[in-house]
Amino acid sequence: MFISLVGMSGSGKSWWGRKLRDELGFKLICCDDLIAETLVQELPTGYSKQTEALAHWLGTPFDQRYAQRRAIYLHHEREALLHALSEVDKSMAVEDLARRPNIVIDTTGSVIYLDNEVLQKMQQLSLVVYLSLAEQEAGTLFRRYMKRPKPIIWQENFRLDPNLPRHDILFHNFAALNRDRQERYRWLAKVNVGLEECNADYMKASEFIEKINDHLYEK
Repeated sequence: MFISLVGMSGSGKSWWGRKLRDELGFKLICCDDLIAETLVQELPTGYSKQTEALAHWLGTPFDQRYAQRRAIYLHHEREALLHALSEVDKSMAVEDLARRPNIVIDTTGSVIYLDNEVLQKMQQLSLVVYLSLAEQEAGTLFRRYMKRPKPIIWQENFRLDPNLPRHDILFHNFAALNRDRQERYRWLAKVNVGLEECNADYMKASEFIEKINDHLYEK
């Protein structure tokens, strides 16, 4: 089985990727980790997780460096996803199904901004699963982001309001980003699983797979 998890930063992609690896033996490929490995010489030190160092390096639209680093990040994101899909290709070549490794790809939240050639290849080679959230849950994800930042590709029309503090500006743009991305994720995904359907604290990886299959058979 080959699964690509898509969704907003903080929606549970990495959590479920690790659960599938630890409980069911899936090979986990994290695109942010691949990007961080490529940029390791440029990343700041002192962070417990590479994704936090990557988020600091990328910055936000408040930073002058952001536009340039945004382009660099997206370039490496494309290469990371192509590498992940090449691993799926290799696995597909294993004729003995019992020995064919299952793979889960933990994509970045900005995967939807990649070119159609790469996205269509992901659709062809893997089951794309969108971990969706209701609009009112954006606040929860934003708090997670502020507590433990991850790299985010913000919209080019990021609105800077001089009358608002930085925290509020980020929150309003985060909510707008979630609304903008929802349709893109739905277009990309074969299966849409709502966060309310999968309690990460109690649901087993096998139950998560069952939930995916339930939605798949509904189509």
